[in-house]
Amino acid sequence: MAEEVKYKGVPFFMNGKDYIVPSLSLKQVEENYGYLAGAASALEGSVDDTSKTIVDTFKMYVPVIGQAIRRNYPEVTDENLWEWLDIGNFSEVLLIVQSQSGFKTAKTGEALPAK
Repeated sequence: MAEEVKYKGVPFFMNGKDYIVPSLSLKQVEENYGYLAGAASALEGSVDDTSKTIVDTFKMYVPVIGQAIRRNYPEVTDENLWEWLDIGNFSEVLLIVQSQSGFKTAKTGEALPAK
């Protein structure tokens, strides 16, 4: 039986289970527009800003990822994400949030319906 969530999204495996990662709400997109629009260059290491470290990128985007995940899993904290995400899956979940919010097409799976 599939887990029931409020919002449809893309499955993302972390912490031993699949989480359905939805889009951000319209308000959250408005609040995070600059981050979302620049996510691709942040992941690739923008040539315009070499002073940012990978840790700076994590600090910028973990709260945005958290906002999306908390739409379906309000109990998940940013502190949880700092433990559950790693170098191997951070880019994947950021691309999911970005694409689900209408910014870029992620090649990470198909959206699952809300129940």
